[in-house]
Amino acid sequence: MSNGQGANGTPDSVQVTMYDVGFGDCFLLSFIYVGGSTKRVLIDCGTRNAPAKMGPAVNQVLTDSGGHVDAVVITHRHLDHLSAFGDSQTGPQLLSLGPQLVLQPWTEEPDLDKSAADENGAHVQMLDAGQGFAQAVMGNSVGVKGASPEQQQIINCIAGLSIPNKAALECIAKLAPANAHSYLSAGQNSGLGNLLPGVTVTVLGPPTLTECPAIAKESSSNPSEFWQLQESIAAMLGGGAMAASGDELLPGAATLERCMASPEVRWALNRLDGINAQNVERFVRCLDSAMNNTSLILLFQVGNKVLLFPGDAQWENWSYALGKPEWADQLKGVDLYKVGHHGSGNATPKDLWNLFDHKGPAGQQGRLVTLMSTTVGEYNGVPASTLAPALGNETDLTRSDQLASGATSYSCTL
Repeated sequence: MSNGQGANGTPDSVQVTMYDVGFGDCFLLSFIYVGGSTKRVLIDCGTRNAPAKMGPAVNQVLTDSGGHVDAVVITHRHLDHLSAFGDSQTGPQLLSLGPQLVLQPWTEEPDLDKSAADENGAHVQMLDAGQGFAQAVMGNSVGVKGASPEQQQIINCIAGLSIPNKAALECIAKLAPANAHSYLSAGQNSGLGNLLPGVTVTVLGPPTLTECPAIAKESSSNPSEFWQLQESIAAMLGGGAMAASGDELLPGAATLERCMASPEVRWALNRLDGINAQNVERFVRCLDSAMNNTSLILLFQVGNKVLLFPGDAQWENWSYALGKPEWADQLKGVDLYKVGHHGSGNATPKDLWNLFDHKGPAGQQGRLVTLMSTTVGEYNGVPASTLAPALGNETDLTRSDQLASGATSYSCTL
């Protein structure tokens, strides 16, 4: 993308580095100007399943960035996007990067009014409560009653992404002074333009609930179905994950072990356990979707190149951005796409995929570059069996789980 402009104009090129962190995201954007000046933005740094990879990845980030980045973007609060900030080793290393600006979604605003009378505040309250439920699930050593081994694995995987990350959030809060943290919603000024000469950044998401109630679709469709039942569901987990509220139903009544009950009673109890397991799985899936829909979606325009970084944004988040004609026009020209949510189908909706003008056959000049940070088998249906082949056939795809042996990262320059 050579254009010969100086440090006060458009960058001469952009280098994007994807780090192998297993099931997670960590990307470094380096905006390179004529004369050697470089501005850098770190987008996320976390893993769900490979903590041993975070040390080498963060060390490589420090090397590649020269020990400093101008901005840090935390797309949303899932473990696989910020876990490194909460680690006793990598957290201090990331603090040393000294960014001038930290960007997070509006749901992370510390001063957000969480009054139940306000739909945005109420939504964040529900996210907080859901994370508490996820923590109860993960802290329950016995497991969810009635869950099959496969179902228990699914529940543990999804709940594990959503557990509270207090240490990570505390570290992120210390990355820059309070007035250098921005909590963004769709259409707001990112503030990156002040740090990156010649770069235009459009915030496509997330919208607030006022703008797009669909981002809380799972909870708003029936407020009592999941969110307000979190305590009663947790009480059914067993193993002391959370104490049931209220008094005993029949205080002082004689009890017996389940194995001694009649076949009819055992059958009924097993059926109830199965319903409980289904409810827990539905709840953690709902929470996962709601948190993904808080993801920042950032579109970088650098000269004649367009880079799209959508975090884990799902359809409800995307539907708002795609409904804006001016943003849909910008998305047509995307040259580099960070594949959303590690390759899940819901994060790359067909309406978005069909907009990309630079898809095409192998060898096509200016073909769309796609980067997918993922692992197979960690999350059911990710990467999607239909999306991954399409990416391989119609774009220049690089996957973090298919890098050369021993490689900790992959870089490309536009």
